[in-house]
Amino acid sequence: MRDFFEFPVRGTIPQDHGYRILSGLSLRSPFLHGGGVQIAPLGGKRVQGGKSLQLHEGSRLRIRGITREQAHQIMSLGAFWCGDEMISVGPAHRKILRPSGKLSTRLLVLKDTVDETTFIEALKCKLPSTAIVELGRRRALKMKSHHYLGYSVRILGLTAEESLCIQETGLGKFRSMGCGVFQPTW
Repeated sequence: MRDFFEFPVRGTIPQDHGYRILSGLSLRSPFLHGGGVQIAPLGGKRVQGGKSLQLHEGSRLRIRGITREQAHQIMSLGAFWCGDEMISVGPAHRKILRPSGKLSTRLLVLKDTVDETTFIEALKCKLPSTAIVELGRRRALKMKSHHYLGYSVRILGLTAEESLCIQETGLGKFRSMGCGVFQPTW
């Protein structure tokens, strides 16, 4: 499936919002939990000393791996809870994935790989041999009492087909919480 759905959203969310978004959406749309769905991190303006994001006009909830019927089910929610904040959801728009020779993700978590060298080696095993990997900051995903470490990642030198495959499937763990969901970088 080379398409995805995006929904305009409004409200304020925590900076580390992946688990909370999945949890809030899954309460009313259980098919999202454990179904191979990718939910991209939301963008917004940092507020409250960088602890929260104020969603703005261009903020979009992007979900890959759902059907049109499932998109309508999410849209019919009207709103959902993200932690202690209510997020309003607008109408779904179907979009097509576009290839890009450069992809990036805010956080990629790979099993048992924390140091840079091991992480890059493990990642290169999952990529075409021509791909160039650039690691950014080391980051953490907090889920209840667990912490998972990974890195922001940029992948360069991809063909159109390789780019679409990576965007379509994502990489690593916790894709339903925004990890390993790759977006084109221009």
